Amino acid sequence: MADYVLSAELSLKDKFTSKINEATKSSEKFKTVMEKVGHKLKDFGDAKKLDTFVNKINTVTGKINKLAINSLKIGAIGGAGILAGASKIGADFEALGARMNTAFQGNKQKAAEYYKWANQFANQTPFENEEVIDAVVRLKSYGYEDPRRLMTILGDMAGAYGKTLEQSVEAYADASRGEFERLKEFGIQKDEVLKYAKETMGKEVKMSGEKVKDMDTFMKALEGLIKSRSKDGMKHLANTLSGMLSTTKGLLKYNISKLVGVTDEGEIRAGSLMDRIKQKFEKFNSYMQSPEGKKTIDKWTEAFDNALPQIIKLAETIKDKFKEIAGENFIEKLNESIKNFFKFIFYSFC
Repeated sequence: MADYVLSAELSLKDKFTSKINEATKSSEKFKTVMEKVGHKLKDFGDAKKLDTFVNKINTVTGKINKLAINSLKIGAIGGAGILAGASKIGADFEALGARMNTAFQGNKQKAAEYYKWANQFANQTPFENEEVIDAVVRLKSYGYEDPRRLMTILGDMAGAYGKTLEQSVEAYADASRGEFERLKEFGIQKDEVLKYAKETMGKEVKMSGEKVKDMDTFMKALEGLIKSRSKDGMKHLANTLSGMLSTTKGLLKYNISKLVGVTDEGEIRAGSLMDRIKQKFEKFNSYMQSPEGKKTIDKWTEAFDNALPQIIKLAETIKDKFKEIAGENFIEKLNESIKNFFKFIFYSFC
């Protein structure tokens, strides 16, 4: 990671140093001119005032140089933070690709196809990429061979009722197992599905008491009822500010993941930032598991064990000094004071 922090720092220097140097040179030139004018004005008794003015210019020049150094330091730290954040996003998307690969039992071609489709679906709807991929993986694990067919139906249902995709998927999956309690969260009763099947589809769902025997017909009726009540639920939600923010957030994260090295298929691009970081970690992990690495850890452990009594002794000394200065139970009193302070703040504003 140090390579990338250095790269960020050098890049920032290229960006800011030229402007800072221009400002510094201009101040120096102005200072020189004013000193020359000072020699001319000494005969008129104004040299002291001019010396004061020149000193002010020196101060400004020093502040510009100090600003340059601080700007570069802050920029380098900020650049490192951005790289770390981008790498985290990339790692999250790589993990999503791995989940998809697991769901399709190692069929990389199928997993890559669904990973790409799920991200495209997420980027066009008010749901985030992680949420969509999680829904696809859940449906696949429940035995649905082509989850894509259900995603629009369940996405519209979630959007129309202000629920998450997970809630929508779980309600649908429960219904397929004869459990209808979660459907009530979407305003759907079992009897309404039976009625829809009879009146709209012209089919009678076979029952055994309260238990649904013809689950295939029941689920088709459920899908039809969902469509009739939730049509364009995602589209309407996507047009709200909340939906737009969600879509924008998803698009930014998805494109950042591509920038750092995650492909459309969920793999890591060779030579990318993610690839280089993984190589560093693989090298480090290999070393830590090697005999040399284990010896190093043993040395660290031994050194820590040897230093521990001194650390404890130092802590006790500090504690004793606090007692001398502030009396017995200083820490307890301090904790109590802090608690009382926050209680005061809370009750003052509530």
